[in-house]
Amino acid sequence: MTIKSGVLDALQRVDGWMNLLTGLGGKRSATKNTKIDVSEQTALSQAEVDVLFCDDGIGRRAARLFPQHATRKWCQFSGDEDSKLDKLLRRKLKAPSVFRKALTKARSSGGSIVVMYVNDGNTDMKVPLNYKTCVSIEGTEVFERDYIQVQKFYESGMKAGTPEIFTCWRWNGGSKDIHESRCLFFDGEEVTESRRMQNNGFGDSLYRSTGSSLRGLGTAYATAEGILNQFVTPVMKVNGLANAIATGQEEEIKKRVEIMALSRSMINALIIDSEEEWTTHTAAITGLADMLDRFGNYAAAVNGVPAKILLGTQSAGLGAKDDADTRNFHEQVNAYQVEEMEDELLKLIGVCCACKAYGLKDADDYEINWLPLSLPSDKEGSEARKAQAETDQIYASMNVLTPEEIRENRFKGGYSFTTSVSDDVDAARLLDKDMQEEPEEPEDSAGGEE
Repeated sequence: MTIKSGVLDALQRVDGWMNLLTGLGGKRSATKNTKIDVSEQTALSQAEVDVLFCDDGIGRRAARLFPQHATRKWCQFSGDEDSKLDKLLRRKLKAPSVFRKALTKARSSGGSIVVMYVNDGNTDMKVPLNYKTCVSIEGTEVFERDYIQVQKFYESGMKAGTPEIFTCWRWNGGSKDIHESRCLFFDGEEVTESRRMQNNGFGDSLYRSTGSSLRGLGTAYATAEGILNQFVTPVMKVNGLANAIATGQEEEIKKRVEIMALSRSMINALIIDSEEEWTTHTAAITGLADMLDRFGNYAAAVNGVPAKILLGTQSAGLGAKDDADTRNFHEQVNAYQVEEMEDELLKLIGVCCACKAYGLKDADDYEINWLPLSLPSDKEGSEARKAQAETDQIYASMNVLTPEEIRENRFKGGYSFTTSVSDDVDAARLLDKDMQEEPEEPEDSAGGEE
């Protein structure tokens, strides 16, 4: 046997003993034998959803976070110069509040619908909405997933596999069948097709994937509260305590302790015997704040939002500005508006435009513009306007824009950074330039004095 082969053999024996002791790579290996227990993954009951939403503060905040921010500033509509559409949605239909309520229920319970009670001449709401005979929208009503049953799905066409007819129940009794064209549909969390089949066409509740992290966060704070309650523990040394207990003098000891506690609360002083000693023991809480931060960060990661947003903490300092976490969250909310709200809002606008009582334009003439959630400070706004003014000055010196066009783009209807020039203005500018560059004909000197 060579030295090299002997060393390799020794290494293999050591490696084998290590694997035997740790179980690495064998039947006792944790990496190979850790599996998901499918039997434990059960759907949340309505009672569990109620507890997480109604009784848990962080759970309620997690469900309401995106809907609240998405409807806080709402939106404006291009083409709505007379504000008729905006007033109809805000004042009569209370659209921001209805959308907030429906989106919150969709996140907490796994789905919701908004029923539009449209006066289109049909009393049977199972019949598709007739846009040609719509008169007005009499009201709206929100139903959450546990009070909705999909009775029929589309079998063909672009809507194949999506709900066609819902049956909705009110909590105080009564049900009705409603066609999907009369509803705004808000889905729950994204799921696989098999899970959607189990949920009868709906997604999942937010709490199905985040409930354990929210429970862990609540347990951590409850544990911290217990630690703080025992932060200072009074300790009283009594001479002959063991003998007194052995001889049945417990009542005298209890009275002595009660008298000491009473005197401490009444005169803020402690009266003890010369042979007694009163001290306090302070518990160590080093690392408690870090532990709570770890649980908060985990819950925030599972919910897909920054920890400071989920927990409602503020940036430190008097002049603190919006940081990267806040800006990123606002971008998430904007994406949520586009993906979860815009299609249903366009559907509502289409119904409003079809109603003869409102005198609106065609739905295609309106465009949704979501308002930003945060605005720049006065200083930041001034700096931005100064930079825009310098840019406009450069464009004007190059004859790209005229002073009239700059004024029209910047100050008409409020200050705007958007710059647009119509084709007609470009054609007129080119024509004016050609006329200026056209050479003047020389005067005819033949007609001078004879």
